[in-house]
Amino acid sequence: MLGRDAAAEDPFGFGMATDPHLRALYLDAEHVDGYLRDRDVFDPGITTEDTLNVLVGYQGDVSMSYALTAHSPWEGYRVCVNGSEGRAELEIVERAHVTADDTARHLHSKHAPVRPAADPSATPEAAGPGAGEGGTVRANGTRLVVQRHWEEAQEVEVKEGEGGHGGGDALLLHDVFVGSGDDPLRRRAGSPVGSANRSDAVAECDAHARRPGDVGHPPRSGVAPA
Repeated sequence: MLGRDAAAEDPFGFGMATDPHLRALYLDAEHVDGYLRDRDVFDPGITTEDTLNVLVGYQGDVSMSYALTAHSPWEGYRVCVNGSEGRAELEIVERAHVTADDTARHLHSKHAPVRPAADPSATPEAAGPGAGEGGTVRANGTRLVVQRHWEEAQEVEVKEGEGGHGGGDALLLHDVFVGSGDDPLRRRAGSPVGSANRSDAVAECDAHARRPGDVGHPPRSGVAPA
């Protein structure tokens, strides 16, 4: 087990007892909801998948494949879109690496002023030691490459705002509490898009509930892609 039962030098240990916010949010509330936050994800009793692959089919013969690895040595994601005009590749590295020594020392030290952020994209200013700015091979940042058919690939500048999630948090809060502004890129998601995402999640859970070895067609969401 990890967390409170982990050794001080264990880099995988997620000690919450020394963090007042995490202690109040998780440890002190375990008797309320029964949620144990600091358990080993590789323990035989844990049913949450650490590797996940999803294939979604939409109306109009559009498909999406999704792969999740919850134990990578770096944190971020890649989004690739293939279309009639060519291909777009977006790579976002939120945490190029986590330094084991810094992580263990700061998570388990009672006097540590900061700790590695659980979600560096949400709180980039609080990433702290162990956040991993990266080196010459992989570094934190965003890169968008677009290549049209019969043309060379081009890197496109990605403009980011201030604050969490590349400035997205401020835009979302403004839409919710102040009102919608101009949206020329149609980034805003309404109820139909939310329903589409919900149907994908339901199909994913249905597929996860199938017994190993079951063979069949991938679940179809029944909606057009957003």
